[in-house]
Amino acid sequence: MRQAGERRLPEFIAPVAASVRDLEIRRIARVCVTRTPRAALLWYGLAVAIYLFLLFLLGFDQGDLAAAPIG
Repeated sequence: MRQAGERRLPEFIAPVAASVRDLEIRRIARVCVTRTPRAALLWYGLAVAIYLFLLFLLGFDQGDLAAAPIG
């Protein structure tokens, strides 16, 4: 439903306006994913999770530390 004063776009412009609106939404989403403190914390958590997963794949666990010779 249109609001008061809102104009209807011609049929050939409507798809262009929709794609511009989608691009704007994507730009805002990209900024939210790359430039906010919460995003930084999520990326850091992802990096730590990948690091721990790789350690697990390499077979590194607490038993290796306990069996390591001292000195």
